[in-house]
Amino acid sequence: MVDLPAERSAAACEVQRWVDAVRAGTNVDGPDVRDGYAATAVCAAAIESLCTGERVVVDLEGGWGSGER
Repeated sequence: MVDLPAERSAAACEVQRWVDAVRAGTNVDGPDVRDGYAATAVCAAAIESLCTGERVVVDLEGGWGSGER
């Protein structure tokens, strides 16, 4: 285990769990690529809404797993 200060941030804890899982050869729980996709889609919609002043619907199903690239 990597030594970290007693007061650790959430990000430090997440990185530590990832390091521990990699060392153990197990699956890493927590955020994955789909979470990154969702965060990006929400940010893009927020920017579009800011620029247009309109409400923007976020469709997470349309581009993920539908065969679109």
